[in-house]
Amino acid sequence: MHVNPSQKPYAPWTGDMVPRAAGPGKRIERSGGGGYSSSSTVRLEWASRRTDAGGEPLHVRKPLGVPLFFPAACFMAAGRPYLSLSMLTARREEGSPWAKDVYGRDVLVLTERFPCFDSADRRNERRYFRWYFLCHKGKLTCVYHTDKTSTVTVTEDVRDLEEDVWEQMQALGCFGPREETAPPAPPEPAPAPAKPLRWSGGAMVPRETGPGKNIEHAGGGYICCRSVRLEWVSRRSDAEGKPYRVRTPESRTEIMPKNAFTAAGKEYTRVSQLVARWEEDSWATDRYGRFVLMVAERFPCFDSSDYLYEDRYFRWFLLCLDGKFTCVYHTDGTDTVTVTEDVLDLEEPCWKEINRLKCFERDETDA
Repeated sequence: MHVNPSQKPYAPWTGDMVPRAAGPGKRIERSGGGGYSSSSTVRLEWASRRTDAGGEPLHVRKPLGVPLFFPAACFMAAGRPYLSLSMLTARREEGSPWAKDVYGRDVLVLTERFPCFDSADRRNERRYFRWYFLCHKGKLTCVYHTDKTSTVTVTEDVRDLEEDVWEQMQALGCFGPREETAPPAPPEPAPAPAKPLRWSGGAMVPRETGPGKNIEHAGGGYICCRSVRLEWVSRRSDAEGKPYRVRTPESRTEIMPKNAFTAAGKEYTRVSQLVARWEEDSWATDRYGRFVLMVAERFPCFDSSDYLYEDRYFRWFLLCLDGKFTCVYHTDGTDTVTVTEDVLDLEEPCWKEINRLKCFERDETDA
């Protein structure tokens, strides 16, 4: 690995804590694809950017360093699913080590060519060792892949980092400078502009009224989900806080073939048409340009073999039109989808994602 001297400084990984070398770490050995790599490492710890008058950080945290093996065709990293390594570099400028993944997060991409021992190797060897780094919530996540192999090694909350990788991060200034002493508290920053709401249109919004019935899905795997019971209420409420209108959904569920199904009044010939284009976070647009919220949960894994080979997911695709939810449920490896129009009982993972993204807003009182 080497640093391009003309590379402009770029420090996208901001936060209250930054990593620092605490000493030598254990040696890391990697093999696969007919190649072998053995590297010395540095042991990391996370320290607060601000230090006291004596130069000591106000807080120090020691990473856990948990490596897991996944198929390269389906893996989790920093809390998000990826269906290929290319999703980690969805956008990348030529010559830059920085990329954006499909969720808009900054990814540092580093590579090292397989060792060459003679002129034939230097002429024909095209394989590389590859590292993809994300920094999320004060933790460093590393996705390691060797060309021509079908697996990746994902290390969450990296503890031992290869020395040359650490030197490159330092040269690039990935984390920005640290403050030497604790300055006075800065003024309150102006609130960031709110992101546009994907489902902001319509006079009604959903709200939870209590627990719903357990929902069971079978086929290629089995999942039983708790649900929440929904009702739709008007955005505006009266002086007492009561909505002007309340509607109870009339749920209708039908199992259809995945190559010919209808959802929210439109026809689809394959599941991928529901995510014709990725937008950001969990959002996509379907083949008709309608916003779709996708929620996925991996099949349960019980041992190291499952973690290595299991690449199936339970998937929910949610559309919201005319004050009604439409949910398309699909299990990887099966030939059917379950379509529920005007959803009454919504699976908890979907409801949690809707609340996390703040998909709806209401006027509290009548203006």
